[in-house]
Amino acid sequence: MVREPFHPQGAGRQPAAQAHAIGAALPSILIRPPYHTVEPRFPWPAGHGPALPFGTLLGFRVGTLDHDWSRLALAVADLRTHHPDVPVVLQLRSERSDKPLDLVAAVHHARRLASLAVRAILVEDEPVGPTLRAILPYPVNLAADVMEWLEVRGSAPPPECRALVRAIIQLAPRYRTLTAVLASLGRSEEAGRPRARSRCPIPPSHWFAASQALHAALALQADPDRPLFDAALDLGYSDASSLSRQMVRVFGLRPGVARSVLSWEPLLDRWLALEAGEPRLRPAWAASLDTPDDQLPAPRLSRRDLPADRAAERGSVWTTEVSPRRAER
Repeated sequence: MVREPFHPQGAGRQPAAQAHAIGAALPSILIRPPYHTVEPRFPWPAGHGPALPFGTLLGFRVGTLDHDWSRLALAVADLRTHHPDVPVVLQLRSERSDKPLDLVAAVHHARRLASLAVRAILVEDEPVGPTLRAILPYPVNLAADVMEWLEVRGSAPPPECRALVRAIIQLAPRYRTLTAVLASLGRSEEAGRPRARSRCPIPPSHWFAASQALHAALALQADPDRPLFDAALDLGYSDASSLSRQMVRVFGLRPGVARSVLSWEPLLDRWLALEAGEPRLRPAWAASLDTPDDQLPAPRLSRRDLPADRAAERGSVWTTEVSPRRAER
């Protein structure tokens, strides 16, 4: 299915060919994990190229935002349409100036970039990894960002479910159970959950598990050197194994892999693919890399790793698959 290009407010609706041409005028960049360097990326956009490494960031290199704004707005919108699982970043050319910083202009630019869902801005001379890690794991409003992103991806919940999904994403870090979340919203589990299940393609219990895992992944990304056991206790888990099991159930990834990437889009995109039954647990790119086994995605989940309702839905066709490298052992 080809998604209609998403255009942010102020970008206008332009033919796709025109958006590609405008985007092509901006130098595009690619930042692969572990996010040490910014690489030029050609051609733009790569509609038929090899799959991008999991956790890759894409974006553009621009001069002044005032001069490049119209081209940038269209280019970012088109890039997000083609790669919704990839966070968009910008790299600004370093311009040394004796002029004082215009705070009003800086705030204005920040608001405009937020409307485009640009996740981070790098300046040419800044260290790439530390700068990105200081920004990407700290979304200002994760629930709002996710709901907007779901529209771009073409996976938005039905209108009658959106308020509940947004509330679950926002409140998941505060409560350990979905019952507590529903109670905080003035809904009983008996009254809220069955009614929502009949209206929402993805049940509220699955959104709650994904939201908890997503917030936990961002916390791990923010502090990559913290021992997993200590991080798990701070996040409300009984031990590191409990956190690891939830990561595998939700994303099909171990905590170390979720921690090694930055931002939440690739993780949530992976979860939605699993909910839809898409076989993405071993990305094609992994076969071409000399990646240690402990950094590869976990094997396909067995039925006992799924909630009871999901396991029943899968029936006998839900089988265990392991990576070719592990199968050789």
